[in-house]
Amino acid sequence: MLICHRVFALWQLVSIILTNISESHEQELRQKVETLPKDIQWHFIGHLQTNKVKYIAPYITMIEAVDSLKLLKEIDKQAFKNERVIDVLLELHIAEEETKYGLTPEACRQCPYLWSDDDGIVCG
Repeated sequence: MLICHRVFALWQLVSIILTNISESHEQELRQKVETLPKDIQWHFIGHLQTNKVKYIAPYITMIEAVDSLKLLKEIDKQAFKNERVIDVLLELHIAEEETKYGLTPEACRQCPYLWSDDDGIVCG
């Protein structure tokens, strides 16, 4: 019932002003994509498991918290499969806390995706 209410509220907002919507749960995202207008730019926020990328790659515009090279490679793979470019924001682990996620600055310097000029994921 809660999801239906959220979708209805989003539908009302989309009809007025919204063009970019974020979601942090892959299953809820899929339900909303099926229900709401097709011209919405969908963003995924929060931690994303590598095995969930294939489900959102056909329609996601941006993934806002890429926290590992493994995830970045899977996004690139699924974007290529779906003939799309998926924008990403990298989550950097600059704190020295064990409980935090993110790429280390050193991992970013060594990542070929970050310095690429091809048609795949390009960040910088």
